[in-house]
Amino acid sequence: MGVERTYHQDLGFGLRQLSDIALRALSPAINDPTTAVQAMDRIVQFLASLSRRPLDAVPHRDRRGAVRLVQPVPGWTELVDLGFTEVRRCATGSPQVSRRMLAGLDDLLLLAPPERREPLLRHRELLRQAVAETAATPSDRAFALRPDRQGIA
Repeated sequence: MGVERTYHQDLGFGLRQLSDIALRALSPAINDPTTAVQAMDRIVQFLASLSRRPLDAVPHRDRRGAVRLVQPVPGWTELVDLGFTEVRRCATGSPQVSRRMLAGLDDLLLLAPPERREPLLRHRELLRQAVAETAATPSDRAFALRPDRQGIA
């Protein structure tokens, strides 16, 4: 227990920090899609490491093994939403980021068990819709929606 959140005790805090880095990088004042892609890579890596782990609560035990505290933690859907929602909304202006995000979602879909795929599919479809609405031409749309695992665009 402490006064401030830390990524050691709070799964959502580290994910929020990575999402914020990507958002700042995509802001018109900064316009740094490479940094956004690097943050997206860490978000995908973070979620991949949790894709098959139990979530929602962490029991803390005393020395004898008795549960003394049950700490609620974000569930899978909450973590996926935290990692992708805001970045997805800004990614439509940068094909480099939309392509990397699609590749990351595709990678997570391969790792996640069937019961955890819905939020990933939802974010993939929302990104596809947003790019379709904002891309200037069909060729721009096709390019922005082609997954890119290397983030080169």
